[in-house]
Amino acid sequence: MLPTLAAYGRGLPEGWRSYPECRASATLLSSLETAGALDGLDALPEELAKYIGPVPSGWIPEVAHVAVLLAIRDRRFVGEGSEDAFITWLHRLNTELLRDRSAVGPDRAVLEFPALWSSLHLGTRVEVTALGPGHALLASVHPEPLFPALANRWRRDAVAAHLARAGAVQPRVTELGRRGDATWVDLAWT
Repeated sequence: MLPTLAAYGRGLPEGWRSYPECRASATLLSSLETAGALDGLDALPEELAKYIGPVPSGWIPEVAHVAVLLAIRDRRFVGEGSEDAFITWLHRLNTELLRDRSAVGPDRAVLEFPALWSSLHLGTRVEVTALGPGHALLASVHPEPLFPALANRWRRDAVAAHLARAGAVQPRVTELGRRGDATWVDLAWT
């Protein structure tokens, strides 16, 4: 039983075929395959099973990317505190994958983040709408149900990890909510 995955699928307007224009780089799943995280993921819907073992190259549906991560959460992180443990595990993986950006500093890293996002995702985008000393505002433009609350949480954590790799001290990433076609996020650091 994969309850988080099932709830995600029910919330998509066309199930696993939703938002075909939104794609993710298959390298995002390849890194999970290398870490052994895709092993034993059974009971996936047929439309999703084809994206694990071996992971295809190129671009995959963003829905499949999110769904596989939710399936990992459901399969490997159960019980009290499981969501926090899952986010901690993803944080370690993201930290290993992210390049050291300390030479550019947090301000430059924020400005580079939309290009980093676009190198890994198609059909969605991140925009920097404000940048000041120790503070930035981002708009993540995407169809609303594409990223459920847990996915938004792991995405915020990835931004914090990116900032930390750029030398930001105590990066804080706070979701401000949804306005229009974007989820707004406040970044702060010292």
